[in-house]
Amino acid sequence: MPLFRITVPASYARFLGGPAGRPPSPDLAAEAALIAFLAQAAPLASCVHDASEGGLAVCLAECALAAGTGAELDLPWDAAALFGEGGGQAVVAGHPGELKALAARHGVPLAEIGTARGDSVLGIPLADLRAAYDGALPEVLG
Repeated sequence: MPLFRITVPASYARFLGGPAGRPPSPDLAAEAALIAFLAQAAPLASCVHDASEGGLAVCLAECALAAGTGAELDLPWDAAALFGEGGGQAVVAGHPGELKALAARHGVPLAEIGTARGDSVLGIPLADLRAAYDGALPEVLG
């Protein structure tokens, strides 16, 4: 199943030259278009997940753990892009034709970033992701 990334507002790096300072002001019309797109895409998709907490990398890991399937991705290794916690980001998995047409109707930028398959995400085996995910809270709380 193809994976798509949706990013509405510009990133920190684009505005500030790096991950520092205040985030750019949100584009409320673009955010509203994203929400409308996601609401209509959800019944067509096998996965819809926002990337606001932990960024794209955490979003993809959570999607993979929920589905039990890894992801083969075509993404550059960029810490700001992978872990940036701005609004207006989501991941959707589904039929490319339907999602691209829906995104175009809403004026939402959609970029294909890979395919849901395999047993790892960004080179990390699902078993290791599961152990880290399930063990984090018990480890912190002792």
